[in-house]
Amino acid sequence: MTSTAFASALALAAMTVGTGALAETWNMPTAYPADNYHTENAQAFADEVKECSGGELEIVLHPGGSLFKGDEIKRAVQLGEAEIGERLLSAHANEARSSPTIPCLSSPPPSRRRKSCAPPPCRR
Repeated sequence: MTSTAFASALALAAMTVGTGALAETWNMPTAYPADNYHTENAQAFADEVKECSGGELEIVLHPGGSLFKGDEIKRAVQLGEAEIGERLLSAHANEARSSPTIPCLSSPPPSRRRKSCAPPPCRR
């Protein structure tokens, strides 16, 4: 390889590595259609993450089981095939009793109680 070709290849590799470090993209499969409130809430979450991270982390939603079917989402996240996923654990028969599926319905210990179910504001 000539020195010019080597320098070009090295510059291309540096540009590729450099751009990947600026922002990260996570895939988030959901089992519900795009117009379902579960997916709309997941999109709002993804938008907040992007805003709070200053664009350094973007979560791309894949609604309607387009990336993984509903019963495959939990396993896909466990295996690292998806970085994050949204699925009610009550849909998994073996876990329905161990995890509450309605946010803010169960009572947390007094030391962890908040006045609202709304997430805390972004820290900048």
